[in-house]
Amino acid sequence: MSVGNLGDCPETDNDMQEEDERQMAASPEKLHLILNSVNISHNVLKSKIDKVSVDLGILSDDHRKLADRAKQKTQVLEGFEPTVRGLQDAMATLLHEADLLDGCADDTEECSGAIMSES
Repeated sequence: MSVGNLGDCPETDNDMQEEDERQMAASPEKLHLILNSVNISHNVLKSKIDKVSVDLGILSDDHRKLADRAKQKTQVLEGFEPTVRGLQDAMATLLHEADLLDGCADDTEECSGAIMSES
C-alpha cells in the first residue's frame, strides 16, 4: 500500500481551502477591531501628509497627489471583502503609504520620487 501526496487528492485540497476561508471569516467583533486599526492607520497617514506639507511647504501638486492617493487607497475599503485578511491588507497598504511619507520629510526629491514610483 502506497501513500500519495496531499496534492494528489483534490478533496483534501478543497477541504483545506474551505477551512482557511472559515478561519478568515471573522466574528463581527474581530472585524470591528481590525477596522478600527485600519482607521487609526488612515488617521496616521493623514497626519503625516499634513506634517509633510507643513515641514516642506509643499504647495499644490505634491500634497494633492499624496492626499488623493491616500483617499483612493481608503476608498478601496468599501469594496473589501469583510475578512481578516482583507482588512489586514488594507491596513498594510495604509502603513506603507505612511512609511513613504516619512522619507518625504527629509528630502523633497525623495518625496516626488515616491509619488512618481507609486503612481
